[in-house]
Amino acid sequence: YVVAHSEIEIGVPRAVFDIFRFEGDKIVEHWDAAQELAPPNPSGRTLLDGQESISGDDASLEDNKRIAKGFVENVLMAGDLSKAGDYIGDKYLQHHPLVRDGLDGLIEAFTQWQAEGIEVKYGTIHKVLGKGDFVLIVTEGVFNGDEVAFYDMFRLEGGGIVEHWDVVEAVLPRDQWQNSNGKF
Repeated sequence: YVVAHSEIEIGVPRAVFDIFRFEGDKIVEHWDAAQELAPPNPSGRTLLDGQESISGDDASLEDNKRIAKGFVENVLMAGDLSKAGDYIGDKYLQHHPLVRDGLDGLIEAFTQWQAEGIEVKYGTIHKVLGKGDFVLIVTEGVFNGDEVAFYDMFRLEGGGIVEHWDVVEAVLPRDQWQNSNGKF
């Protein structure tokens, strides 16, 4: 697999995650999710800026995948914000357009969405991909009543999540699909 995080123009500028599966030197499968670019978040970060260089090794990758998947399962899927501190330390850089840096910024955003009746529900995890200190998790879910694909990319350091990017894209109704493969 190869993952790309980039900007693309589809009517308007969008942040996109592309996943390509290779057999030999040929691409045989592709998944993506794109979200319209937004102004910087309260901490001044965008959907596309942040650390780009990969560090870490194959040994740390399996631990990083386990930690990132644990965060998605135990915090985002279970909706238990009290466990977020088990995965996120003092240094946490956030690239979501509406969320500020820090564990308190994440908790504040989810608490506000709950109070406003905005549904954020993570469902089935479809892919956990990574290299070094970066892990991408593709999850099916619901955002404010719409079926969506959540693409969450985490950067880990010292056994914890230190940076997060995401793209959320609505899943088209089946009668609008251009193929029978589906989003996941």
